[in-house]
Amino acid sequence: MDKLIADFLSSVPTKENGNLVPIQLLPRSPFIAFQQMRFNIVAGQTIGEHKRARVEIFNDLGHGLDLTVHCKSADEDLGIHVIRYPNGFFTFDFKPNIWGTTLFFCSFRWKGSELKWFDIYDFDRDHPLCSDCFWKIRYNGACQLKYDTKEYDLCFPWHSKLQQYAVESPATLP
Repeated sequence: MDKLIADFLSSVPTKENGNLVPIQLLPRSPFIAFQQMRFNIVAGQTIGEHKRARVEIFNDLGHGLDLTVHCKSADEDLGIHVIRYPNGFFTFDFKPNIWGTTLFFCSFRWKGSELKWFDIYDFDRDHPLCSDCFWKIRYNGACQLKYDTKEYDLCFPWHSKLQQYAVESPATLP
């Protein structure tokens, strides 16, 4: 039994230069793997489970322009919302899937604009950066709040028209 405990403890991360470093990436036996999985579940950390995420979208178009937003994922249609300028916002929260492939995309339109679209939450891009993801929508794209600078300076352009049509209706490409 002491060997089993020693094996388990040898797989627990340790600190090296202030950073957590795994001593051993894989357990030495299937029994230890099972015990680690059981420990994680008892501790409330189911394997593959991710913390809830929240997306908050602000209208930063200016000039009193209202922003119409329609967000979807593969599983959910969040409906059409109008974000008033200057103080309006739209927020939604969700639990990323266990595979780490969650994607929410939104179309955007305002008076005098063509339809624009953007992936407002992409697990690969956003999960390491934020669980509360704040976005300002501007004429040239979407800008995400960077927590280290406290500025909306992580900006992305709109997706291309070809991608936009493919998302809206694959059968109606120009």
